[in-house]
Amino acid sequence: MCKKWYGEVAAGKIISTNFQLHPPRGKNSNEIRNTCGNLLYPLLLCAEYINDGYKCIEHKPEVMKTGKCEIAPNRNPL
Repeated sequence: MCKKWYGEVAAGKIISTNFQLHPPRGKNSNEIRNTCGNLLYPLLLCAEYINDGYKCIEHKPEVMKTGKCEIAPNRNPL
C-alpha cells in the first residue's frame, strides 16, 4: 500500500504528501482505508453505544503484542 501510494505521489497522480489511513466511522468493521489499498487491523477493543454512553463489549490486550494487520481483499477488481 505504501509503495503504491508513494509511487503515485512521485508520478503526480496524488498531489498531497500527507499519507493517511481512514478508520471505519459508523461501521462495524476493522478495515482501515486508503486511496491505494485497505488494511484489516486486529481489534483491541469493541465498544457499543448503549442508551447514553459507550459500553466495552470486548477487550483483547494480547493484540498489543501479537496482533498484526493484513491486506484487505480487493472488493473492486479491475
